[in-house]
Amino acid sequence: MTQKSKLYSLIRPDAFLFCFGIDLPISFITLYAEDLYAPIFGLSKAYVMGMPISISMLFTTVAFLVGGYWIDRKGWQQSHFWGILLAGSAQVISGISPSIELYVLSRAVYGFGYGLVFMSYMGFVYTNTGEENRTTGFATMSAGMYSGSICGGAVGGMLAERLGFQNVFFMAAFFTLITIGYTILFMQKTYYYPEKIRENNKPRSYKTNLKLIFRFVTNRNIISLLVLLSLPAAVTLIGILYYISPIYLDRMGTSQANIARILMINGVFMIYISPLLGPLMDKTKDKRIYIIISGLIGGSGMLCFLFFKGVWAIIFVIFILSFAAAIGHSARTVYALQQNIVTEIGAGQAMSLYRAIDRIGCLLGPLVLSVILASGEIEKGLSMIGLIYIVLTLLFVFVSKKEVET
Repeated sequence: MTQKSKLYSLIRPDAFLFCFGIDLPISFITLYAEDLYAPIFGLSKAYVMGMPISISMLFTTVAFLVGGYWIDRKGWQQSHFWGILLAGSAQVISGISPSIELYVLSRAVYGFGYGLVFMSYMGFVYTNTGEENRTTGFATMSAGMYSGSICGGAVGGMLAERLGFQNVFFMAAFFTLITIGYTILFMQKTYYYPEKIRENNKPRSYKTNLKLIFRFVTNRNIISLLVLLSLPAAVTLIGILYYISPIYLDRMGTSQANIARILMINGVFMIYISPLLGPLMDKTKDKRIYIIISGLIGGSGMLCFLFFKGVWAIIFVIFILSFAAAIGHSARTVYALQQNIVTEIGAGQAMSLYRAIDRIGCLLGPLVLSVILASGEIEKGLSMIGLIYIVLTLLFVFVSKKEVET
């Protein structure tokens, strides 16, 4: 039988296949909404075009909360299969949608399915790793997802030019659904059945569950991690990478092809650098070291706008933020799961709560940085964000404390 310490590597092909499939149409989600556009409740065309992405992110966050609870009771595999079926079916519905209303609804189904699969991956890593290799497991998961996403987006864009948007949606459904085949053939030995190993199989009462959730979200280390590091990291990375950078580079005369290549820097770091750093992090019990290093590197990199501006300045910032993400992304997750409260509330529910709150940073990123963009002083504003990031990281040093699994 394969040793548990090696089982986590099975996730990379599965994550690649799934993310390749779901991201085949990623480059034209908004454009397809424009093709189907019709007035809805008096909303502007620009707002309606953004609804498919916004609604999918909202339902992904909802699925995070549902998925963690599900994993703790039925194992990661059920959430995984249902998530794939929902995400794959949603791609078909998107392709046949005759109206913008049905298209938006299909993206909601897709978002919920994606959220379930993402949480299943988190559950898989947690149940098939130990303290000695959990960071490496999460890094391997991220590498598979990022590589699939990058390849899927690139291939999907080329296919759309030749086959049309609808046919790419159908191909996306095919590649998404065949992930089930890989899971059944190669990952059965990793299935997790919590009801068979739980001594007391009685479900917690609603009141008890609420108390545990409250204790988790008010835990000193969890609050400091989320407020002082996870949310700022998400705001800066997502806001700069997907909001500020395309606009800033476009104003500098950079072609769309080169903008796409520059934005791939983050994916490259998560695919190659994060798995390399994983084993090193696993040797250190106190993951705060890498979390703090990540925050200081990310914040310091943004200070370059105090001295430079232009294309090379934004490339440098993306490079530094991507490196910081490669260091801190998995370390933050493992540190959250090391808290003693996790053994009481359950790893699945803890991961779902952490990811749902962390997702808020992704949603806030474009909103926060839109204020900087509107001010007309992008370089100065981003430098201030970097300085705040450093200060919050230093606060984390004093507020948080080491806590390992019990």
